[in-house]
Amino acid sequence: MWKAFAELEEMGMLGSARPRMIGVQVEGCAPLVRAFLAGRQFAEPWADATTEAAGLRVPSTVGDFLVLEAIVHRVAPRSQCQKLRLYQLRPSRHAMAPDS
Repeated sequence: MWKAFAELEEMGMLGSARPRMIGVQVEGCAPLVRAFLAGRQFAEPWADATTEAAGLRVPSTVGDFLVLEAIVHRVAPRSQCQKLRLYQLRPSRHAMAPDS
């Protein structure tokens, strides 16, 4: 997305303002957060990645440097799986429809 914003700005279709980019990973698999906190340009693969959310179990990324560039001077917290479950339940508790 960050690259797309830059390209749209280059074409004159978007101004220089950017949305706030936040990267969040679970504690059991957080290679980008670890690299961000260490000030690194690339993320090392996460050994023995674990999380209840299988879709978030990404121990190694292809575009790690692009993600880290987009979240520089921004936030990259780790989340506990217990907190993740609370957010998973939130839409059902608030009766959010898919189109709302």
